[in-house]
This record gives sequence, C-alpha cells and structure tokens, in this order.
Amino acid sequence: MRRRELRALVASALAALAREAPGHYARLAELLARTPLQLELDGPPFVLRFAGGAHRLEPRAAGGAGTVVRSDAATILAVLEGELELVDAALADRLFLRGSVEALSRFESALGVFADGAVRCASTPALLDELRASLATLKETPCPS
Repeated sequence: MRRRELRALVASALAALAREAPGHYARLAELLARTPLQLELDGPPFVLRFAGGAHRLEPRAAGGAGTVVRSDAATILAVLEGELELVDAALADRLFLRGSVEALSRFESALGVFADGAVRCASTPALLDELRASLATLKETPCPS
C-alpha cells in the first residue's frame, strides 16, 4: 500500500467531519478561526486555517503560524485511540506545542471537538486504518544510507 502523507489524511478527516458531522465541523471552525495551526507531522510542514466556516491547508507560511504542533503518526494514532493523553505525549517529548496560552487552549478544545465529531463519522474507521497502514509502511521502509 502506498503511504499517503499525513497532510492528505488530515484533509480527508476534515472533509469527512464537514460532511458527516457538520455541527462539530462548525464548532471546530469557530474555535480555530483566529488560530492558524502550523502542523509538522512526518512530512513537509503545512498550515491549517479556517475562514468563513471552511478550512484550507496551505504550505508553511513564510512567517509561520502563531501555533505550532509537531509530532508523528504513531503519537497521533495513540492519542486518537485513547492510549496516550496530550499532556503525557508532550512530557515524553512526542508532541511539541508552541503558542499563546489562549491559542493552545483553543487547540486543546478543538482537538476534543474533532475527536467527538470523528467518532460520529462513518469514514473514521477507514481513515484510522489508513493511518495504521501508513505507520506499517514507515516501519518497513529502510532508512537511506
């Protein structure tokens, strides 16, 4: 199976949320409207922005975003599956967060809204399977010498 970048999985998950749990998507958009997120997740960094109730994924902005989230697929999967709490991931250096206290609080709330909406989406199990498969592909790919 070809590995999809996490950016593509994020895009698919947000599209599913918008389509299958629109109330949660609207709340997510409301929480993150003033808080662009720079996401650094096992690939090129990108920025998630909400404006006018819709999201956009963009290449990393020259000035970056006010809030930065850096992690990897294994940590994201562990958090999504409830095996790891955000604070424990941060304490174990598996998750790096940077931003104002208000922005990080909004991010934490947004993540809860996303998770609550995702469990209501029929598309979520397939997306989680794809994330698991992506992890398996990463483990099987030899490191270049």
